[in-house]
Amino acid sequence: FHKQIYHLCRRWPGIVVLHDLDLGGLLRSVSRQDRQLRRALRQRSKDRHLRPDLKLVLENAQGVIVHTREAYNALHSDKSSPVIFRSLPFPASELKQSRQTDSRLPKRLVMFGFFGANRRLESVLRALASYPGRDELQLDIFGEVKKRRELERLIRKLSLRNLVKLHGFVSEEELDDALAQADLAINLRYPTMGEASGSQLRIWNQAVPSLVTRIGWYADLPLDTVAYVDTENEIFDLHAHFDGLRHNPEKYRQIGQRGRAALIAGHSPESYVKAIAELLGEVSADRAAFSGATSGR
Repeated sequence: FHKQIYHLCRRWPGIVVLHDLDLGGLLRSVSRQDRQLRRALRQRSKDRHLRPDLKLVLENAQGVIVHTREAYNALHSDKSSPVIFRSLPFPASELKQSRQTDSRLPKRLVMFGFFGANRRLESVLRALASYPGRDELQLDIFGEVKKRRELERLIRKLSLRNLVKLHGFVSEEELDDALAQADLAINLRYPTMGEASGSQLRIWNQAVPSLVTRIGWYADLPLDTVAYVDTENEIFDLHAHFDGLRHNPEKYRQIGQRGRAALIAGHSPESYVKAIAELLGEVSADRAAFSGATSGR
């Protein structure tokens, strides 16, 4: 999908919704069939503010919508087109029926999404394998894993086959059902790609407590809506949160509830649509002013 969006924005001017600041991986993939793009990516940017990958994507932009403060600060100084910051939208739905709490049952951990190198999946598995109370935990992994066979070998090597289950890609409804049954979601990202996380909003929607990396968009989240894992102490911090979940589950349930409240308060689609309409009005006014100025020459 993103490759086609790139080709469209290179051909026609319009509004660019920039979900990620780091587009290098996407554009390197596209460049295999695009000589012009390969040449452009090899060139050094003369612009102090924008990297070559961003300049290519934003060259025809008449307006830009970003979801992170970092992206807004990077692009606002460029001033080549209007830039607005709005929180990533996600429509809150009714809570699904969660499972009954039973201290005798294993605590259910969940990870989901498209698992690239920055999702810290191997670190989580090693943390689980070395955790003294690991038999009281269960990890469910939903989504696409690029190197599934390697991951399965690692799970066998760490003797985790009874504790970790790979579900593959599932529907959104199935995923929401799984989240409703989970005690803790793990949503680590390192290094950051400057992204906002739709996954985090889906976690909040089901009021599930979550672990995130204190970096990029995640570092700006309200402190009481997530629990943090330090990149320098991943295993130690994961073990500490596993302990906390087992011995003080109410603390983590409250984190999930505050996350859902933050979703409802700050991520409504209505607010997002209103911002897009305002940006379109600004762009249309700029185009009309430019057209009038050129026709009067």
